[in-house]
Order: sequence, then C-alpha cells, then structure tokens
Amino acid sequence: MPQPRALTPERVDQVVAWRRSGQPEDPNLRRDYERLMEVYCVVKTGGVQVQQQAARDFQRREQARIEGEIAENADAPEVGALHQEILDLKDYIDWRVEFLASITAQEEAAVVAVMAVIEGD
Repeated sequence: MPQPRALTPERVDQVVAWRRSGQPEDPNLRRDYERLMEVYCVVKTGGVQVQQQAARDFQRREQARIEGEIAENADAPEVGALHQEILDLKDYIDWRVEFLASITAQEEAAVVAVMAVIEGD
C-alpha cells in the first residue's frame, strides 16, 4: 500500500476541502484523509511526545503486572503464555512508538491549524 504524502498545510487544506465538498471518492485523498485523522487523534491527545511517553509508561505498567503474575505462578503451565504476552506487548509498543515517530512536526502543526475545522465536521 502506498504511503500517504506528507501532510503539508496545503495538502491538509486540500484534504479537508475534499472531505467537506462531497466530491467522489479519490484513493489518494482517502489515504491522506486517513493520515490526517491519525495525526489528528495524536494531536488531540497531547501530541507525539506525550503519546510516546504514554506508550512507554503503559508498557512498564503492563510488563510489571505480567511479571508479577509470572512470579506468583512460576510453576503453572500458563507461564509460557505470559512470557509471550510480554513479547507481544513489546512488539506492539515498538510499533506504536515507530508510528508516532513517523509524524513530523510539520504534520502536527498543519493539523493544529485546522483543528477547529476538523472538529466542526
């Protein structure tokens, strides 16, 4: 699947105008709209740095909880599944942090500039 082009302020304006106009479906604009909504969700919840820290904090809490379960049930058969849960958690958090790192400061700023328009839709 092709990656959306960078969300410049001009492209954000194009995407918002397309979305509000009711024009026919356009695959390129659709991809950029999806990216716009992804970035919007991150911006709305504090921005890239806040979300990266939240992901790392979540990983620490969940890993500590799972490790506690492992310690309490060291001889139980489900310990292997709990170890796998830790690996899956790490994979997910790594993916999330990488995704968040893909959001540029320019994209964040472009979305901030149209927040009122997005929220008015």
